[in-house]
Amino acid sequence: MFPTVPAGCMSDLAAPSAPSLRAIFAGEARVHMAALDAGLAALARGAAAHARDAMLDALHTLAGAARAVDLRELEWLSQALERVIGAAAKANAELSAPRRALLAEAVALAHQLLGGAGEHSGKRPLTLVAQLDALARELAVVTPCNRSPEHRTATP
Repeated sequence: MFPTVPAGCMSDLAAPSAPSLRAIFAGEARVHMAALDAGLAALARGAAAHARDAMLDALHTLAGAARAVDLRELEWLSQALERVIGAAAKANAELSAPRRALLAEAVALAHQLLGGAGEHSGKRPLTLVAQLDALARELAVVTPCNRSPEHRTATP
């Protein structure tokens, strides 16, 4: 026998005063976007390690939450940013000013997508995702082992 739902519980879930998943997401997303903004500022100051860790956490959570509320463009953009920051962290690579500008452009678009409830549907998010993925691939080639001559192995 399955337990019965107490009277009034189901109506509480459907009540207009109950927060919707989108409203909860919007509040949480603001916190993660603030972490991304702070991370970009820290990257510009040269505090890469701490900034990358905080940004990776925020991006991972933001991507998953965006998926849960069906904001696909924000999900894709967050995942692409996560790939770039992850590749930079793995390679222990400094991000040049043009690379940071690309990240800033992507974060600014994420802010816009959040402000417009994700109804962007233009080519810009997909173009930025492609540019971020190209940067992530570029950074993945540069690893700590192949950056310095003393770590290279001789080929027979």
